[in-house]
Amino acid sequence: MGVIYLLSAGSAAHKAGPRIVVEKNSEILGRLPIRLIDGVVVSRNAQLST
Repeated sequence: MGVIYLLSAGSAAHKAGPRIVVEKNSEILGRLPIRLIDGVVVSRNAQLST
């Protein structure tokens, strides 16, 4: 299990089916299965959609 850290400006995460998609400046950095994620840490310049 792991934690996603969205710390840099322009980073974002959203749900797409059974995965969380992590992006920065509209470039996809990764797709992670939701079942593997324990938490998300978001800084003030990052975004997390519901």
